[in-house]
Amino acid sequence: GVDLHTNTFAQYVVYEYIQAGNLDRHIQLIKDSYGQRRDLMIKSFKEYFPENVKWIEPEGGLFLWVELPEGVSATALLELAVKQQKVAYVPGKPFYPYEDKDNTLRLNFSNASHEMIIEGIKRLGKVFKENITQASNKSKVPAK
Repeated sequence: GVDLHTNTFAQYVVYEYIQAGNLDRHIQLIKDSYGQRRDLMIKSFKEYFPENVKWIEPEGGLFLWVELPEGVSATALLELAVKQQKVAYVPGKPFYPYEDKDNTLRLNFSNASHEMIIEGIKRLGKVFKENITQASNKSKVPAK
C-alpha cells in the first residue's frame, strides 16, 4: 500500500519491478553470490586457521561464527589483528549476555570480494597462529 513517508512514484516502480518477477531473480542472484563467498571463507579457514580454531557452517545468512580455544580472548586478539595485519572482526562476547564467551567472533562475508576474503582470512590466520599455542590451547594474549 501507499504510505505517507515514501514517494508514491517510487512505490509504483518497486511494485512493477516485483510484478515483473525481477525481485525473485535478484534474490536468487544474491543467494548464489553469498553462498560462493561463504564457501570460499570456509575453504580459507581450512587453509589458514590453526587446527584448534573451530567454526559453524551455516546454510544461509551473512556471517560465519568462529570459536577459538577456551581461555583465548577474541577481544584482545582483535587489537593485535588490527595493529599487525589491518584486519578486523566482531568479537562474540556481546552476543552472550549471560555467560563469558570471549573466545568467539563473527565474520561477515557478504560485502567482500573473493580476493579480500582470501587475503583477510590469511592475515587473520597469521594472527591466530602466532598468538594461540596449539598444544596447551592457551593464548599468549591475556583474557580481558
